[in-house]
Amino acid sequence: VTGKQTENNPNSSTSEVRSSDDSTILNNRRNHIRNFLKPDSTEITLTAEEVLNVHQQSVLDKILKSNQTTLSLNNVVLTFASTRHLVAAASTTAPNLEGKVTYEHTTSTIAQLNSLLKSTNTAIILTSEESRNPNHQSVLNKVLNPGQNLSSEMVNISFNSSTSELKIAVASSCWTITGSEVVFNQISVTQDLSTFTKTPTDQAITVTQAESTNPTQATVNKFLQTPDTLTVGTDVTITFNANERKATLAVVANSTRAQGDNVVFTNVTVTVEKPQLNTFTHDDKNKAITITQAEVTSKDQNALNKFLKQAGSLTVNTDATIEFDTTNKKATITATPNSTQAKGNVVFTNVTVTVEKPQLNTFTHDDKNKAITITQAEVTSKDQNALNKFLKQAGSLTVNTDATIEFDTTNKKATITATPNSTQAKGNVVFTNVTVTVEKPALNTFTHDDKNKAITITQAEVTSKDQNALNKFLKQAGSLTVNTDATIEFDTTNKKATITATPNSTQAKGNVVFTNVTVEKPALNTTLTVKELGQINARTQAAVKAAMLSKNTNLQNVDQNRFTITLDTDASKNKATVTHPDFADAVEVSFSVQLKLESILTSTQRDLGKLPERSVDAVRKALLTKKNISSLTPEQQQHLKIELIENKNEADISSSDFSGTIRITFSVQSYTGLIFFVVTVLSLIIIMFV
Repeated sequence: VTGKQTENNPNSSTSEVRSSDDSTILNNRRNHIRNFLKPDSTEITLTAEEVLNVHQQSVLDKILKSNQTTLSLNNVVLTFASTRHLVAAASTTAPNLEGKVTYEHTTSTIAQLNSLLKSTNTAIILTSEESRNPNHQSVLNKVLNPGQNLSSEMVNISFNSSTSELKIAVASSCWTITGSEVVFNQISVTQDLSTFTKTPTDQAITVTQAESTNPTQATVNKFLQTPDTLTVGTDVTITFNANERKATLAVVANSTRAQGDNVVFTNVTVTVEKPQLNTFTHDDKNKAITITQAEVTSKDQNALNKFLKQAGSLTVNTDATIEFDTTNKKATITATPNSTQAKGNVVFTNVTVTVEKPQLNTFTHDDKNKAITITQAEVTSKDQNALNKFLKQAGSLTVNTDATIEFDTTNKKATITATPNSTQAKGNVVFTNVTVTVEKPALNTFTHDDKNKAITITQAEVTSKDQNALNKFLKQAGSLTVNTDATIEFDTTNKKATITATPNSTQAKGNVVFTNVTVEKPALNTTLTVKELGQINARTQAAVKAAMLSKNTNLQNVDQNRFTITLDTDASKNKATVTHPDFADAVEVSFSVQLKLESILTSTQRDLGKLPERSVDAVRKALLTKKNISSLTPEQQQHLKIELIENKNEADISSSDFSGTIRITFSVQSYTGLIFFVVTVLSLIIIMFV
């Protein structure tokens, strides 16, 4: 959120509507809003979510006086100013309420950009317009985590078509979020559907009746400039209106290739030539096919499907009939006269009729409450080993071919069900005393095999140790959950990361050490943002550092002892270069210097000696005899301010050109001895003449 946006908080619009209940607090006289709120010296702490959406009840509750319950969000406008202060102002819809209160002691948590966005390996689909002009809200919405409501003015969005990278960075004017640039690399850019299809759309195109009913890739290719540039069902669908001779191509919602409006072809002919029946049936007419006695009798859809390449592609009795010659193991499929799908007939020559299958429980243990123990892996795989534990004789049924198994570990149950096509058994059996042992796999089965694999992490991930950080070490992102299944510790000095399974993890055990982990340093200028340091009292590294830390409060969490400050070699230039080993690149800062008065009037020059009189002029004349003072410009000498200390031979010296005040001392010359000498001489002269 930019400073402008926050101070004109769009969410504050709710304050424009005031209920009749709220009006009771205002009476008929104007009240200053401070009467309802805590003092502006109160320390206020805002969460990251409150910073992003400051106009909410939780924020108001933090500043309301304890006995004030009538002031509501309808009467007040809450904003988070660019100075990072919480401001509460009277709403324009509360005519008897006025004023505002600024809480200058506001502590705020600034949200990290990557915490607001989806995982960087999320598949993102951009339109061609979005790829050319990505800095739009529609693009931001595609990468935001659910529930996040950010404005595109908060960030800078760029798309590199050469590398297919979408980059999201915090806008320089935004102070309510922070963090490094986030790069999404699973980007697809779609083009208008019309760029793929043939032109003109009134050209003559012919399709078969089968294609109009069940369009295939070959069907779609007839309408494309280049075959297979779009995939039927994945990128595009096609529908036909034979009466109007139209074919409409429409983009599939999640296509990664196409976008835009439908394309309608207006000169499409559908041929009524029916394909041969054998195009629907299995190519091998001697293929071994097994049917039940019931299917021989019913000759139903299930029976027909066994002879078709794709079940349901022909409808029994509507498109085809079936006759069995069980003696000669033959089945004859014949297209019906009125079928719109096929013509002709096909004879299969290797058809076997199965006998009635026995019940499944003849194969399984008789005691259905028999204690049976299985592993967690068997619960997941449901393999032959798992099935064998429930059979009287291991291998008497084949898993998935003859029977499947499902586990209800909560209720200690296992259900064995005969498969529909099993030739061995039918029915199902439930066992009620099944215990699962929890044998966890070693952690290294989830992590990358190469423990010296080069892995780069951000400084934020070193601190947060979050799911994004853990995913970088996993073969499959999300296969382990951070803190629930595994924790991560970094030794950045030795470029190591240790992944350790948590004691209570149900997924893994053990630990793994990676030995080639590099921390991606953030740019220093993203943290050291105020580069004009103002006036300092000396052109020294210490003075520059003190001013830099004072101006940039967000450097408080940085190791301040590791800054390197290099003054410009040209002493006439008040510039310095700042670097830090935890950050990339250097930042140049500028400043102005105001010398301390004590550097001009040193301690050895602060006794002016004897003055002819105790006056400002006498002090000024004595000062001007000092070397450093006499070298000042006439204007600087004029700016010297002298204040005599009452009843003391002391004076305070200050100047608008220098910082600080210096106290000097002096003594005043005595004339008592001289007067006595003169009187004595005069007396002698008088005596001589008398």
